[in-house]
Amino acid sequence: MDPWGMCKEEDTNDFWSRWPDYVTDPDWIWDNILEPAYNTLTQPGYNYGEWIYGEQNLQTFYGACLDSVWAVSMIYGTIGNTLANESYYYKYNGETVTVVHYTNESGVAGISNSGGMIDELSYVTFQNEVRGLSAAEVEAKLGIGIGKGAYSSTFETSISNLATPAEGPFTSGGAVQLQLIDLTPSGPFVPTP
Repeated sequence: MDPWGMCKEEDTNDFWSRWPDYVTDPDWIWDNILEPAYNTLTQPGYNYGEWIYGEQNLQTFYGACLDSVWAVSMIYGTIGNTLANESYYYKYNGETVTVVHYTNESGVAGISNSGGMIDELSYVTFQNEVRGLSAAEVEAKLGIGIGKGAYSSTFETSISNLATPAEGPFTSGGAVQLQLIDLTPSGPFVPTP
C-alpha cells in the first residue's frame, strides 16, 4: 500500500531509504513536483479536481495546494491591483469600491420592489471589465443569460461585502466576478447601450 502515492515499489518502507534516489530522478521530480506546478499555471483547478475526484495522494494534495495558493493570490492580486490602481476606472477611498450589477427588466422591478436592495450572493464586477460593451457583449463577457445585460446599476460597497464566488474569480468570458455578501443598496438602473 502506498498512502502518499510517491513510491513505485510495493514496499513503502523502502521509500525513505531511497529518498535521495527519488529526488534526483528526473521522472520523479517531473511527476511529483513540476507537473502539478505546470498544471496550476496552465490549467488552474485541474490539480484540485484530481485530488477531489481522482486518487488522493501526496502528489494530488500538493497540486491542490498549489491551485489554492494560485487562486487566492489571483483573487487578492486582482482586487489589490484594482484598489491600488489610481486610474479613472476605479473609485476607491480605502474602505469602499465601485462595482456594477447587471440584470433584466424583471430584475430591476424586483430590486425596486424590495426597496432598492440587491440580494446577497448577487454577482458584481468592476466597471472597466464592461466599459463600452453592448448588452449582448456584456452577457457574453459575464456569462449571464440573454437579456440579463439590459440594465446596469453602478454603486459603491464595502470591500468586506465582497466575496469570491465558489466557481472562481473569473467569468467564462474572463471578467472579474465577485458576489455580494449582504443585501446592498443599488444605484440607479440605466439601460445598457
